[in-house]
Parts: sequence; structure tokens; C-alpha cells
Amino acid sequence: MEIDGPLSISIVDNDTTGARELQLNFKADFRALDHEMRLVMFQKYISDLGKRISLTEEGPDRQGMLTIQQLAEQLLPYLSSDEIPLEETIVVELQTGSPLGGLLQGL
Repeated sequence: MEIDGPLSISIVDNDTTGARELQLNFKADFRALDHEMRLVMFQKYISDLGKRISLTEEGPDRQGMLTIQQLAEQLLPYLSSDEIPLEETIVVELQTGSPLGGLLQGL
């Protein structure tokens, strides 16, 4: 399932540790926006995710969207205070058996 928004999301196998990583990058068009427009767009992204989650049946797609929504909600205060370098990759280590693999294959 593809989720259009300000983030480019991928899953990477870390050859060094054997862990899987969720990598989040802000898209170039999002980075080019002024601060206020980034906040509006990111809040809309979180809201849109919530709407799609409520329409999605239980399963890996729904769980993956919930995880992305939770991460986005946690990033929002840092975006608001302009504390996140938008050009850097945000890396989250995934637990074995994470449902995000199926969700993100098409991204």
C-alpha cells in the first residue's frame, strides 16, 4: 500500500547488526516549503493517515500505517520547534517480524 506524503520510507537490512531498519527521509518538495507550510502539510499527513487507518481492515497494512502515524506524531513537536535537520535520514530499528515489511514494499 502506498502512502503519499512528506516522507520517503524504506526498510533496510543492516548487514553489520543483522537488524532491520526503518529509514525516514523528508522529500525535497517538503524540505523546500517554509516552516509554517511544512507544519500544515505534516499535520494533514497525520490526519490523512488516521482516516485511512479507520478504513483499513486489521492486518499488516493497518499495523504499518499505525506505526508510521505514531512516528509522525512523535516527530511533529520537533518539526514545530525546527529541531530536525530535514536533510538527514531518521533511522528506527525494527523488531523481528515487524508488519512494516508488507506495507513498505511498494514505496
